[in-house]
Amino acid sequence: MDDEYECVKVYETDRPLNDAAISPLYNAEKDPKYHILMGGGQDAKDVTTTAGSSGKFEALLWHMVYGEEIGTVKGHFGPMNTLAWRRDGRGFVTGGEDGYVRAHTFDNDYFTSKKFE
Repeated sequence: MDDEYECVKVYETDRPLNDAAISPLYNAEKDPKYHILMGGGQDAKDVTTTAGSSGKFEALLWHMVYGEEIGTVKGHFGPMNTLAWRRDGRGFVTGGEDGYVRAHTFDNDYFTSKKFE
């Protein structure tokens, strides 16, 4: 069976990406969040040759419609390989080549601030 998919949006960043996930709140009846979470970072083979801050290992939070970065979350010391939203949309987890899985929870500002609409 041949499935055909249409590309509806492209997001370009200044770093390699390994994973992306759409917020489970994108179709919420009240206060939907049109956000996409992305993660990756510098190639693993180059990590030891540069400072950790230049590896770009942050999780990126982007607005799906406007295509703009609205936040970053630091935490890993190497490339991020995987990420996933919590089912309730109140946070996410990331896994990286540094051997850590990090759980993140949004504070109330994420749900009340106009910046995150």
